[in-house]
Amino acid sequence: MVDARRTAERLAPDMRELKLSISAAEYGPEDLVERDETLSGLVEEYGNLEAEINSVYADFLGKVGRTEEGLYYARRAYRLDPFNVGVLGNLNELLQQSRLYDEAREVLEKQLMLEEYVPGVPAFAELAMLEMLEGDWAAAKATTSNSVASREGQIRLLEYLEKGDMAGGLTEIRRMLDDSATNLVLRMRHMNTLAALMGDTQLALETLPDGMQFYPSLFSNQQFWRAFGDEVRKTPEFKQRVEELGLVNYWRTTGNWADDCRPLEGSDDFECF
Repeated sequence: MVDARRTAERLAPDMRELKLSISAAEYGPEDLVERDETLSGLVEEYGNLEAEINSVYADFLGKVGRTEEGLYYARRAYRLDPFNVGVLGNLNELLQQSRLYDEAREVLEKQLMLEEYVPGVPAFAELAMLEMLEGDWAAAKATTSNSVASREGQIRLLEYLEKGDMAGGLTEIRRMLDDSATNLVLRMRHMNTLAALMGDTQLALETLPDGMQFYPSLFSNQQFWRAFGDEVRKTPEFKQRVEELGLVNYWRTTGNWADDCRPLEGSDDFECF
């Protein structure tokens, strides 16, 4: 596969499919500016015709915190291909980041309808996320019981939220983390969400899934551009994390900052809010 791609690069370096495959490959903190240039160039050239290009760029912009711009391209991708589950998934994430929950629910309902024909779409996990953002713990438990991985642990934590027992819920999260027998829980997608909802910003960051690859780390970090990350983003630990992920260098180099972060005038520092 690698040899084939290298041959393609040599024979047709400007081929659209090649550029898109490169843009979707693994990347590190040092690659963000180049990735943006590749994707924005593809969008400029093919964006009026290709849903996938718009959706991939929207996904990238969402992950680096440029939510408003990302939503623009996610909507355009949807107009071009309204039955593409990948397009629907990226649009839902940007809608949730934008706090447009009613529209996000409509997209998720369509995604769930298509899931019958296209297995593996994580629409139930995203629906549970939406219900948590809305504070509907009973609905989130019901949705979790349908599909979400590590469902038993997540339902147990949602019950603490339902009772308003934040201290008990945080104690339970720490117990899970300390218990090697519950290793699956460490990979629970929403553990960081639940910790943030329970008011422990440090634990929310500590429970982000670790990843040897950059992309999973950036994906996990994206959760905190949503509403439950409002307090997390204000912490020194969050600032450190976006530094480590190369986001601050990307923002400064391009001049395109995240919607919820900005440079401080007359200083090399920045703030997120």
